[in-house]
Amino acid sequence: MNSNPDSREISSYLQSMISEPTARSAVRSIGSRAATSHAEESRTVSRSRAVSMGPSTDRVLCAVTEGRGVATVVGICFVIPSTCELIMCNIVDSQTYIRTLQKLDVFDPDEILMPSSSILPIKSKLCGLIETHFPGARIVETSRKHFNQDAERELVLDHTFGPEREALNYEITDKYYMIGAASALLQHIKTKYAAVFDMNRLRIKIQASEDSMVLNTKTIKSLEIIHNLLEGAAGMSLYKLMNHTKTSMGARILRANLLQPLTRLENLTRRQDAVEELCRNVDIITECQQKLNVFEDMDKLLTAMSFQLKKKNVVTDRRINQVIMLKDAVTMSIEIAEEVLVDVQSELLVELREKLGGAEVREVKELISRYIEENTRWAKSSQELRLQRTNAVKAGSNGFLDISRTLFREYTDDFYATARKYVSEFGIPFEHGYDTKRGHFLKVPGHLAEEVEGKLDKDMFIHRRTTRKHIEMTTLDVMKINIRIQNITKEIILMSDGIVDGLFEELGKRTFDMFLVSEAVAMLDLMCAFAHLATSSTGGYTRPEFTTEGATREKLAVKLSRHPILDRTMRFKPFVPNDIYASPDTSRMNIITGVNMSGKSVYLRQIALLVIMAQVGSFIPAEFAKLPIYKGLYARIQSDPGDDDMLASSFSAEMTEIAYILHHLGSSNTAAGEGSVAEGLPDLVLIDELGRGSGVADGLAISLAITDWLVRVPTRRGRVGQGVVTTFLSTHFQDLAKAMGARPGVAILNMKADIQQQGMTMHYKATKTSAQAVDSLFLALPIATDKTRPAPSGNDPQPHHHHHHHASSSSSSSSSSSSDASMSLHRLSYGLLLAHALPFPLQFLKSARGIRDMLQRASDAQAAAGGATRAAWRQKKRVVDLCEALVHIEQMCVQNGSHCRRNENENEEEEEEGKRTREWLKFLQQQFFEQASED
Repeated sequence: MNSNPDSREISSYLQSMISEPTARSAVRSIGSRAATSHAEESRTVSRSRAVSMGPSTDRVLCAVTEGRGVATVVGICFVIPSTCELIMCNIVDSQTYIRTLQKLDVFDPDEILMPSSSILPIKSKLCGLIETHFPGARIVETSRKHFNQDAERELVLDHTFGPEREALNYEITDKYYMIGAASALLQHIKTKYAAVFDMNRLRIKIQASEDSMVLNTKTIKSLEIIHNLLEGAAGMSLYKLMNHTKTSMGARILRANLLQPLTRLENLTRRQDAVEELCRNVDIITECQQKLNVFEDMDKLLTAMSFQLKKKNVVTDRRINQVIMLKDAVTMSIEIAEEVLVDVQSELLVELREKLGGAEVREVKELISRYIEENTRWAKSSQELRLQRTNAVKAGSNGFLDISRTLFREYTDDFYATARKYVSEFGIPFEHGYDTKRGHFLKVPGHLAEEVEGKLDKDMFIHRRTTRKHIEMTTLDVMKINIRIQNITKEIILMSDGIVDGLFEELGKRTFDMFLVSEAVAMLDLMCAFAHLATSSTGGYTRPEFTTEGATREKLAVKLSRHPILDRTMRFKPFVPNDIYASPDTSRMNIITGVNMSGKSVYLRQIALLVIMAQVGSFIPAEFAKLPIYKGLYARIQSDPGDDDMLASSFSAEMTEIAYILHHLGSSNTAAGEGSVAEGLPDLVLIDELGRGSGVADGLAISLAITDWLVRVPTRRGRVGQGVVTTFLSTHFQDLAKAMGARPGVAILNMKADIQQQGMTMHYKATKTSAQAVDSLFLALPIATDKTRPAPSGNDPQPHHHHHHHASSSSSSSSSSSSDASMSLHRLSYGLLLAHALPFPLQFLKSARGIRDMLQRASDAQAAAGGATRAAWRQKKRVVDLCEALVHIEQMCVQNGSHCRRNENENEEEEEEGKRTREWLKFLQQQFFEQASED
């Protein structure tokens, strides 16, 4: 079997499991990647042993439940008694349940609890797949009441205490199926194994599905990944931006990917190769999307067909409609493979072509064509359904059926002949009518009612009925013909039903293959959507590179990036691009400062959305991008408590979310199982306005403690440079930036704004600055008095939240003078500047300025006291920055083939490259000495 089950997008892992379902206990595709601390050797114990659980057993218990509908959400819970672990998973899966089966395969459970509704009266598809792929596991039917949402949350939380309880309570929000599975499993253990298992010693963990980034519910909401916070589904979101899919399957896989971005490099590279090839061949995108646009929802169709296979007396015309829809789908799949994807080169597109035009698809088409007439079409009306049901089966399939059809046509012709006879005999313009209850009947237009009333023989034309447009009736001769037609129709339907049922049974054996075809269609739709997004952008998209090896493994570098949603909604309006950079050594903590409305929150959201787009395989709006693969993204951006926290204060909501983030970052490998691909990958943390829910003193103290903890995470994890945490944090606490700015690994960014007396100009540009330059927002400004302040005017424009924020439009205050109001220069922050532009009392402004000066003197005195320590930090940081720059130059030289030195054989291009390198080295040398001289 393949040792990398997710290395192929089209479920090759499941195919390998199906090929040898009985050998799975001996050979496991990913069994070597232990997800818990229990030893794999002990899993070879025979499953035939009794289900009594002793203290030395290594048994794994599991509960599985799924949501209703086509968009499959699966909740899984594992309990490992030998290590007292309870592990919960919430998986957004496809109709083949690839992620669910893979997660079960990692833990190899002995008992699997499932709701009774998934087993009886009709076994669900998930239950059938689990029985097939885990023949040694015991399926335990559990009452649905054990999944009661009112009790399950508290039952799970009862097994945690203190900070862990708060973190768990935050994490399980809105994950009903996951906590439902945990509740059922805990109740099962209490009932059956309470005597041998101490429930109070459970260690609860939450894991993501294999090879997926961790995204919690609050992060998904605050980043507006699926829904807009203000306008809901009607507003713009990342999902809506990227949803250029043409099929329901494609839209579902896009949503699932945005909620669970990938962390396996091989899968991401395959997707990027496919998108890049499609971007070079726009005609393929157009042709694919035209053909995909006519696809029905294959997942719903195949699910309905699987459900009806287990039901008796299903209406045959419904089955025929489903067969016709399936035939149209496989026909279109073959057309896409043979006409559109014929010349593709990328590995993923070649796989999709082989799957869409493979032998399984052709066999299904041939099987349907063998029994169903080629010209049979999907029917809606009762007459169309009757004709379809009697004529859908291909002639020659059954000799008696052909004879019965001949009689059916003759009896139908008899009705039309009888109707023509009545027209000629009575001179009445009879029309033909049909419904399923009465069969054929005669009708006359309503506006001729008075004209034909005298011509109709009441004894002959019976069962009259007046409708809005017609007068309907029948005769004994017509009724006799209807009886003959009904009898022969029953014979035809009986024989046709037998053939259609047999066809359904044959198609049922190929349902799983058709689900794989549906996934292939969805994946092709997704790749076309990504390519369409990239090619339709006016600003241009780029293919991101992933830094997974060497010295740049965890560096984030994006040049001239744009917010993907604003880039689309603003269209031709000017948008300021921004660079993004983070390095484990010099800038794993990035503190963003700036005035209100300068773009700090937009910058944070931009980083998160670009990372998510990159890790689903899409191109991103930027000129250049090199990113690490993040195993977790934690964002605290939403300004107000959510609907579920309406009674919580802003401070309480903020601290709950921060505690959850710190808890997960401090627990090594909590989100990803040990040995998984995600182990050792970095995490990304985004926090907007840290400490905003508290007072100035408390907020600053809390912010300093949290920031210090985040900077030290690599050493806390015990492996410097491995699995680091990259943090972007915005704040209005200038002391936070000054206190942390000199620390190694900390970078200070400022959202630039020009503040003048007549207004404020926002540049929306993140620029790197130093701790000493944090006070650069202060400037010289003449203090206004009652005489110099401009009088308010009714025509003065109101401030606008655009590029320029006008605080005052008068220039007279800077030129006027008065003997009792001298012009003095003071250093003012932008808040005091705005206050001076507004009609506050002069004494109030002087008092505010005095308080500000007092605080500044206290801050300067404190800074002088700790100057020596900060100077040492700054020196160490300069050395680290210089070292990183030199490493970068070395890598650039090696990549460009230049050895940074002259030689006689050097051509002009190499000489120019060497010249630029030397100039860069001189600049670094001069910058290093200038910064050192400042201390």
